[in-house]
Amino acid sequence: MKSLIYCNANSTKWVKKYFPNISPYMLTIVNKPLLEYYIDLCTLLSIREVRIIQNEPKPAIENFLGDGSRWGLTIDYATAKPKDSEKFILKKNRAFLDNSDFIMISGMFFINYDKNKDNTELFSSERDFSSFHCNSGEIIFNRMSDSLDNVLKKNSNKEIHSNKDSFLRSITSLKDYYDISFDVLKNKSEQFVLPGYNNEKGIHIGQNVAIAKTADIKKPVSIGSDVQLKKLSSIGPNVILGNNTFVDQATTINSSIILDKTYIGSALEINNKIVSGNLLMDPETGESLKITDAFFLSNLTPDMFKNLSLRFFNFFLALFLICCMTLPFILFRILLLLIGGVKTYGYNYYLYRDSDSVSPLSHADRRDANFLQKLYMRFSLDKIPLLIKVLKGKLYLAGNSPMEQSVENYKTLQQMPLYHPAVFTYCELLGTTGEEKFERQLDELYYSYNSTLKLDIKIIIGSFFKKLIG
Repeated sequence: MKSLIYCNANSTKWVKKYFPNISPYMLTIVNKPLLEYYIDLCTLLSIREVRIIQNEPKPAIENFLGDGSRWGLTIDYATAKPKDSEKFILKKNRAFLDNSDFIMISGMFFINYDKNKDNTELFSSERDFSSFHCNSGEIIFNRMSDSLDNVLKKNSNKEIHSNKDSFLRSITSLKDYYDISFDVLKNKSEQFVLPGYNNEKGIHIGQNVAIAKTADIKKPVSIGSDVQLKKLSSIGPNVILGNNTFVDQATTINSSIILDKTYIGSALEINNKIVSGNLLMDPETGESLKITDAFFLSNLTPDMFKNLSLRFFNFFLALFLICCMTLPFILFRILLLLIGGVKTYGYNYYLYRDSDSVSPLSHADRRDANFLQKLYMRFSLDKIPLLIKVLKGKLYLAGNSPMEQSVENYKTLQQMPLYHPAVFTYCELLGTTGEEKFERQLDELYYSYNSTLKLDIKIIIGSFFKKLIG
């Protein structure tokens, strides 16, 4: 038996509304991405070949699943057009199916399988073609006793299961996601065998978790990896903490989901909410509130607290540079507008090392620049728009060259221990911005492994004066 998993972006619009920086099928249910539950079902059905089809390709999916070897199966990848139907996709992938029995998982929903039982009976229909369906997708099962074209044409052979046993549960809203997550945590953790590194029932704890002695944990809870719980914090009951989260002192959280890379400030009380970065959401009403004060809620970037001094250094030095450079920037812009302005080239760059998050960036184009344009860039006045991004927290002052969005660059980022997309870069200091790709990669990796505040200051001063003296 083989499997097609159709990651249909048309059924994930609600995810994009609330979680724009998360690949929808990588949204976690407790402590596993939704897509991993689909893969688990395939292994339970003794499926050894799986094809992932996306109509909005996301590198996060391929980077997480890889070739499927850790599940004991083979995974490959294909793309579809947004308007492609399930029937068309089946026909398009007939070579992969190769006259084998298959299941096709299409859409976004939760599957109530049980790892402790035999699940093959779910697909034991005597008909050639049968389907489980819900509001946000369906699972198609087909016995290849006839050609695929003939089977799809025979409506009499199509059996639709009522789904009255809730084998499939639709995920079409924030409330669906919230309800399913806590149903799994409270009632079905053994059914799905959630990963964890402790033996106490009702508590799932990941790796590298630092819990203060005075912190209080009430089960059921799920705590991801690389999590810090500070003194007097109270977690639970019914709390899901994602990976790389930080809960500051004297904060109480219950009946809430805290997604990956989120900082929760001190002396707060969070009840019946979903939190992702600085976005606070109410699953009952669907209302969301963006918290602008980073000391209450914020996105947790790598080494955020280890380098707290670096955050203040970036902000205040960027503000100082903007104040010093604003007047000459305005004068030069007026002069440049009179002669046609400054040519720029733009691209989307990755904001973080391990996220699909991107942001637009424009650089001044040095090619064919006249004397005035070169002078404008020599005084680093072209850096003013980039310095504003530093104030918004989307760039560092010193660090790595911002990496353009691409599958290749995403894989490169996973190999780097640290990634600080910056205004002034280490490659700029060394003059390797135009060198061979291999040379630039070595310099980027050197900065990642040797980043210090002292090196950052050297990069800013060195790059600025290097441009100034030409």
